[in-house]
Amino acid sequence: MWPSSPRVLASYPPGTAPAGSISDHAGAPEAPTESLSARITTAVSVKADPSASAQQVATLKPTTPLGSPTTVLVIDERDGWLQVSLPVRPNGTTGWVPVDSAELRPNDYAVTVDLGQHHMHREIAGRQTTERGGPVLTPRRRERDLEHRA
Repeated sequence: MWPSSPRVLASYPPGTAPAGSISDHAGAPEAPTESLSARITTAVSVKADPSASAQQVATLKPTTPLGSPTTVLVIDERDGWLQVSLPVRPNGTTGWVPVDSAELRPNDYAVTVDLGQHHMHREIAGRQTTERGGPVLTPRRRERDLEHRA
């Protein structure tokens, strides 16, 4: 079920990756075209390493505060543990959960963002659905735009 080679979940144009990131190294692989998500099925302690005795770094509940299922991106799998991307700050924070605490599902969505070109490309089930260029409307930019209109 899981590929044996490491996978990069972010891709940056050459020379633009954050210092120390996987993609910052020469010859880094391309971003994956497939990924898995884990729907958390029971309250679980998120560990710093793939071990029951490792330090707890977070807790994930089966539902979010708004009542929707808690679903996280799977980055790696090792010895019955899943490394997942955590929905916390700072972005990029990861932790490990037991594989039996989640249902694995393939992701049908793929979004590629080129920050240098201000370009976004979205696919659903391998079909392109959106391609956008131009500035990204962030909450701060939206606030500023609304202030200028008033």
